[in-house]
Formats: sequence, C-alpha cells, structure tokens
Amino acid sequence: MQQELTLARRCFESGDLEQAERLFRRVVDVDPSSKEALQALGVVALRAGRIGEACDLLRRAVAADPADALLQNHLGAALASREDFDEAEECLRRAIEIDPNLSDAHYNLAKTLRSRNKPEEAVAHYRAALQLAPKSPEIHYNLANTLRELGRLDEAVACYRDALRIQPGYVKARNNLGNVLREQGKLDEAAAEYRQSLRLKPDYAEGHHNLGLVLAAGNKLEEAVQCYRRAIQLKPAFAAARNSLGKALVKQGKLDEAAEVLASELATAEECVDGYLKLAEKLRTVGRLDEAVAYARKAIEARSDLAAAHNSLGLAMLARNEPEEAIACYRKALEIRPDLASVHNNLAVALQTLGRFDQCLESIQTALRLRPQFVVAHLNRAVCWLRKGDFEPGWHEFEWRQLSRDHRVRRFPSPLWDGREVAGGTILLHAEQGLGDTLQFVRYAPLVKQRCRTLVLQCPKRLAPLLERCAGIDRLVAKGDPLPDFDFHTPLMSLPCILGTTLDSIPDSVPYVFAGEQLAETWRTRLAEFPGFKIGIAWQGNKKYAGDAYRSIPLRHFAPLAKIPGVRLFSLQRGRGCDQLADLPDGFEVHDFGEDFDRERGAFMDAAAVVQNLDLVITSDTAIPHLAGAMGVPVWVALHLSSDWRWLDAREDSPWYPTMRLFRQRRLGDWEELFGRMAEELGGVVAGDYPGDCPFPK
Repeated sequence: MQQELTLARRCFESGDLEQAERLFRRVVDVDPSSKEALQALGVVALRAGRIGEACDLLRRAVAADPADALLQNHLGAALASREDFDEAEECLRRAIEIDPNLSDAHYNLAKTLRSRNKPEEAVAHYRAALQLAPKSPEIHYNLANTLRELGRLDEAVACYRDALRIQPGYVKARNNLGNVLREQGKLDEAAAEYRQSLRLKPDYAEGHHNLGLVLAAGNKLEEAVQCYRRAIQLKPAFAAARNSLGKALVKQGKLDEAAEVLASELATAEECVDGYLKLAEKLRTVGRLDEAVAYARKAIEARSDLAAAHNSLGLAMLARNEPEEAIACYRKALEIRPDLASVHNNLAVALQTLGRFDQCLESIQTALRLRPQFVVAHLNRAVCWLRKGDFEPGWHEFEWRQLSRDHRVRRFPSPLWDGREVAGGTILLHAEQGLGDTLQFVRYAPLVKQRCRTLVLQCPKRLAPLLERCAGIDRLVAKGDPLPDFDFHTPLMSLPCILGTTLDSIPDSVPYVFAGEQLAETWRTRLAEFPGFKIGIAWQGNKKYAGDAYRSIPLRHFAPLAKIPGVRLFSLQRGRGCDQLADLPDGFEVHDFGEDFDRERGAFMDAAAVVQNLDLVITSDTAIPHLAGAMGVPVWVALHLSSDWRWLDAREDSPWYPTMRLFRQRRLGDWEELFGRMAEELGGVVAGDYPGDCPFPK
C-alpha cells in the first residue's frame, strides 16, 4: 500500500497524471479515507475539467482533515469552477484563516470575489497574494484586469507591465495592456503593444482585431479593415471582428459590402447589433430607407431590450414619412430607457410632424429637464414657440442655433451688437444660413441703419448681385472678400430678437428686393410671346435639408394647375428636381428656361426678373417664396401638414409677406387634395373672380 502511494506521488509530481490517477484509485479502493489520494484525484479531475467529480473527491478529503488549508483551497477552486461561489468563498476564507500565508488561497479567493462582483475586495486579496508570490505573472495580470474594470487605468497599466517584466512573452497581458492604453487615448502606444503581441503569436485573432480597433480610432480605416479580415480568417466565427469590420466598411461608404459581412451565418446577431445600427444610420442618411428599416429591425430582433435599436427604427420610419410608426418606436425606446433626452427630442420631432404641437412641447421640456444644455432640443422649443407666435421667448431661444454643430460660429474682433444706437459707427450684418433666410431677414437692414452711420452686409457671393438694391445697406461684401472696419456685428437672423419683433411689429413693407430694371425688361419682352395667365412654379428644395422629404413636392402634383384654361406654367426650378421635367404626362406642359437660367448673372437674378413679369408664383417651401414675397409679387405656397416655423400655425396668410397666401395639407402627405383645392381657387382667379382673401390687387 505504501509502495503504491509513493509511486503514485512520483507520477503526480512528474506530470504523468494518467498513471497517477490509476495508482491513487487503487489506494482509495483500499483506504477510502486516504486524504492524500482523494486530494490528488480531486486535483486531477479538476485539471481534466471533471468539475463535479473533483468537488466530490475534495469534499471527502476535507472531511478527512478539515484543518488542511491546501485542501480547503483546492475545494474552493473546484467549487468556483462550477460557479458555486457562495460555498467557494467560504472554503477559501477558511483556508486563509488556517494559513494566512497560502498565496494560492488569496489568489483563488480574489478570482471568486471578482466573479461575485466584489472587485474592491478582490483587489485586496490579489495584493495579499502578490506579497507572498511577487514573481507570479498571473496574479499581476488578474489584478490588472480587475483594476481596469474599476476604471483605475494607470494602476492597471503598471500591473500589466509588472506581469510582462516577469514574463515578456505573456501575450494576453500585452494585448490587455494595449486595450487599456487604447481606452486612455494613447493610440500609438496601444498599437505598439498589439503589434508586439502579434509578433509573439501571429495567429492571435483577438490581437488582429484589437489592432484594427486602434487603427480605426486613428481613422486609418483601410489598415483596420485588413486587420479585421485577418482576424476573421483566423477565427471565422469571431462575431466581434465581423461587427467591427461591418462598421468600418459603413464608415468607408461600402454599404453593400458591410451588409454582406454582417449577414454571414457565422456572425451572431447579438454581437453584431452595433454594426446593424451603424449600417441602418448610414442607409438612412443616403436615402435607402427600406434597408435602414430592415437593419434597425434586425437589431431589435437580436436585442429587443436595446433602446438605441428602437430609436434607430423610429428615425428610419420618420424619414420614410411614417411618423405614427416612428412615435410608437420612440415610446418603446423610452419604456426601456426613460432617461434618454435624445429620444424625447426625436419623439417631439415626430409629434411636430403630425401637428401635435402641445405634445411636442411637452416632450422637449422633458428632454431639457434631462439635459439642460441640449442644443437641438432648445432649437426645437424655439421652433414650437415661434410657430405658435410666441415670439418673445421664441427669438431668445432661437439664439441656441449658434451653438449647434451644424452652425458655423463667426469670429470677429468686434463685439456683438445688442440694439444700441451706434452714432457715427459701423455695424456689420452677416448672413448665416440658407438663401431663403437671407432674403427673409434682409428686410431688417433699414431698421439697423437707423441706429448707425454705416451698415455693411456680408452675404453669399452668388446672392450679392440681387441684394445690391436693398434699402439701408451702405456697403455689400461678398463672403470671402475683405471686410471694412466695423464697430459691431450681428448675424442677420438675430435681428428679430435684438429688435424685439412681435407678430404686430414684423417689418412687412414690400418690395424690399428688386430685379434689375434692364434684365426685367428683357424678360418682359420674352414672356410677352406667351399669352395667357403666367405662373412660375418651383417644387424641389435642397435634399440635404433634414425635412426636405416633407416640404419638396413631386412635380406631377402640379398637373391640375396646367389643366385650367388659359394657364401657362414656367419653371423657376434650377438644378435639383429639373430631371422631373423630362417625364411629364400628356397635357401637362411646363416651359423650361434652360440650363443658363440663373447661372451667369447670379442667384435669382433671372428668377427675380421673370417673377416680376408673372401673374402668380406657386411654389413649395424653398427660397422662391421668399424671393417672390420680398418682391411684393403674388405668391401661393404649398405647405406640408407641419410646415416650417416661419409660416406659423393654421394661417392662410403670412405676416412676413403681404402678397402671400398659404395652402396647407389637411392630411399628412396628401398633396393631391391640396393641389385640387388650389386648382379650384386658381380657376376662379384666372376667370377674374378674385376671392377676398386672394393676394391680388383689384
């Protein structure tokens, strides 16, 4: 018996575990309470992954000698391996009570505590283990991992470096060191660690993936893509690498390739959710809305509890002109995460689209309670107030636009003008947003001129020729040209706030924009060749504008106007949307002035000269209604159910433009009904039966 025990011990110590197990079993057959044999068999079973068997054997060994610290340690490790953490912790603490200098017991207890989400206690026992075994790279490594989880990154870096000083070829330690350096924003240092780990282990898929992450963070996308592809080649089921590759391809604009990568059967849906959402976002921005919806839904299928996925679907639905569905998505997202200010704001936008302005304002207020400095929400609140005619708070809130990411703040050495009189001084007004905005707010120039000696207007270069004849402007400077000296400056769209504009005090004297006299005469002669009631039309705005899908109108909807006897339609459209002129049905004629229209003389120069010689302008909400309104020409504007703030709410007239009439959708997206109604009234106008509310002089 003793001879077999001695031989079994030698086999165990030499690593011949198979022979050791056979011999120790013989010992146990003879002596079922042999502590040494039971312990050795338990350790062998634990190393072989037979966790349940290991626990049973080690329990028997502990029963034979409860005061053996090493046995308690082994049983604790076995119990922890099968995630029986409560009993494991008891055994390991007992081992330490018996022998406080048992390094393995501190180490195993630390791992158990970390698994039980007690990281601070785990750190204490890792450090105790290191006091007893300072040369153990594994203890340094696991301590570093725990410190990283606690956010103590500098300490984690030091521990990883300690592990690597002891064992320079420790690939996992080097890789995790790179991860922490990446989290600290030390991209070059992180990349160096990843590259070193790959020199040690070229087939380390995780290392290739992590190197790709740090390259992508440095915007080295092509190199990152190569790393991700290598990681997937080494480990085809590496879903995280597929997710990262998909996101990188999306960022490169390779959407179809990204979709193929993320659609692989080897990519688990849950790990690719982030990739699905990035792809959905990009597909939405390029107008591939059905696909955006599909990928947002894939994300929801994988993670129905992810608020970001429901929000993504809501954004795609709203872009697809389905606000009711978008609202349902946003509400679901808020059920999951009611603290998401951005989703409350998105909900407000969808509610606004349906004309539910009071509910919209409630959602914005919630967003601002959650995030008081939320610029977009402040702007949306400004829009709500302005639409309702609450100008006093609305104009002040509208100043938040200057903090928007889409707004380029202008820096000048002189201070902002606050409305004071600047006797003998110079004020610079500068245009800041679209051409239509400039045309609308240049009306304030005479009022500002009353408060200074010299008024300078800086405007887009292509708009300068049109604005040369505007009242109040002493000097016009095209953007990019040198500016004269000035004492104060202000953005053009801040003037209503500075001057305290109310609904009753809007400066509405028209015309204040004028066509060139000679050019207007030239176009009068050309248009005289066309008998009948002349109407200029425009239908398409800038597609880059977020709400363009709602405000722009397919040209086919103007067809009822062309059927009215005596009406002639002339295109005021330039660039975008002109392609629709090539596909008009029989009986729908629109005269096009050609590619040179408004091209050589400056923006709207030809358009202004033509508009001056028309009987009426009918247009979507683009810059054209501002041009016609500013010139005092009769203009009808076809508006979406939830139109831009400047047209206010539920009005058919505009306090900004006395010669303007507004036609609003009665149902979301229903242009057909609107143009049918407009055609009916236009028929009466052409026949000479002017309704009292039509902006035509008798």
